[in-house]
Amino acid sequence: MSPLDYGPITETPGLHVSQEQLARFAHRYIHGAELANGRRVLEVGCGAGVGLSVLGEKASRLTGLDATEALLHMAQAQYGQQFPLTCGDAQQLPYADAAFDLVLCFEAIYYKADYRTFLRESLRVLSGGGLLLIVYSNPDWPEFVHGRLSVHYPSVPELAHELEAAGFRRVRFAGILPATSYTLKQRAIQRLRRYILRVIAAPHTGVLAHLLKKFSYGRLAPLPAASTAQSLTPYAAQLAPQPLPAYQADRVHRVLYAYAET
Repeated sequence: MSPLDYGPITETPGLHVSQEQLARFAHRYIHGAELANGRRVLEVGCGAGVGLSVLGEKASRLTGLDATEALLHMAQAQYGQQFPLTCGDAQQLPYADAAFDLVLCFEAIYYKADYRTFLRESLRVLSGGGLLLIVYSNPDWPEFVHGRLSVHYPSVPELAHELEAAGFRRVRFAGILPATSYTLKQRAIQRLRRYILRVIAAPHTGVLAHLLKKFSYGRLAPLPAASTAQSLTPYAAQLAPQPLPAYQADRVHRVLYAYAET
């Protein structure tokens, strides 16, 4: 497998996900679409494009970039020429200065060999008054487990510092899925899952991973090839982002939202 082949760990059409994963997926794309309204939008790490249709409902122009060519072929098979799709490196964005008003990076920053370069590149391609939104798993969440092929998960204070160092003017954070939203049974299952992944080193893909996911989260449902805002809104409504201090580690929320304005 090529170092840039993220296919086995990417949300692709037909992938079976838990209700929680579906809510997370729905929330970031519904929220992203709200921010995209009338803007020129770039999704970095768009993968197979399962969320492009939602963003495309609102964006004035939508572009997708991913490092894995096979995933982009899947997106092209779904959308044809509807959206420009580029195979490229997020650390060397192949776009002109100020080409976009909104850059989205969903659950992908921790795969970058040098995410700081990606932050600087995002600032370069953003227009004045533009916005970068990064959504990613919180490494300070008590039951956190590193994902396969991941490089580094920045904490809230670290990412806040690096965004400001890159030149962004206003940085703020929010979190979803607080620890209090999990029952005691769910917490126990999460601890067992963490033990299996860390100690026994069970594979993160394939049949065993599917069974582990089903054991951990319950009923699974397949992701559609292309979603709509109407179909995702009921799932997104289950989650409510909570504002977080930018220079304090958060040990409560499972997922972080980082906003940085130019």
